[in-house]
Amino acid sequence: MHSSQRPGDDWTRQVLVVEDDAFVRGLVASLLTEGGFRVVTAESVTAALQALDEFDPDAAILDIELGSGPNGVDLAQVLVREFPHLALVFLTQVASPDLLGLQQTIPARAAYLVKRELSDPRALLDALESVLVDQLPSDYAATGAAAGPLASLTPAQLDTLRLIAAGFSNEGIARETNRTLRAVESMVSRIFAVLGLTGDSAVNARVIAARMYGEYAGAPPLHAQRGTA
Repeated sequence: MHSSQRPGDDWTRQVLVVEDDAFVRGLVASLLTEGGFRVVTAESVTAALQALDEFDPDAAILDIELGSGPNGVDLAQVLVREFPHLALVFLTQVASPDLLGLQQTIPARAAYLVKRELSDPRALLDALESVLVDQLPSDYAATGAAAGPLASLTPAQLDTLRLIAAGFSNEGIARETNRTLRAVESMVSRIFAVLGLTGDSAVNARVIAARMYGEYAGAPPLHAQRGTA
């Protein structure tokens, strides 16, 4: 159990922040510093592990998407094994770990916070304080994260929808996924049906589907390469 009691007036709780976006990394560090924490930051899994050689944090705030190479969940597996006392908060653009295929690998007591919630400074501090005392509210639990209508899509459909949101045509999706154009067209039609976007000629289903993906899963880079979202 993490204790909220400070053993001495000169003791400051310490947090490792692992985030590859320099702006977000600085914002999170600033919020935590203002909240009374000592903060060390890292931009990658490699840098985080190096920092742990000289830094003994009480908690770690991990971006899930860390570019190429190991992600925040990979790092969490190491931290849980090597530092079982560590409280964990995940940051992500994605509304639910289901959308990343990560539901089963998110540690049970970790908080899950969508980055857009950082507009409320208390959200991050509340999530951090909760995991530090092992009292995680459902608002920050990965199992309670809302995937919305995208939860009904299969992994292959989600991957196709991601490419739609990234601006790919059906022909482009076929090239990216090594499928036939006919298979992609069928997949796209099925996606629109699952999302309830068929039967209304006044609606551009492709545009609405892309917006829905952005709302629940974060906007992918335009013309993103497969597997990098």
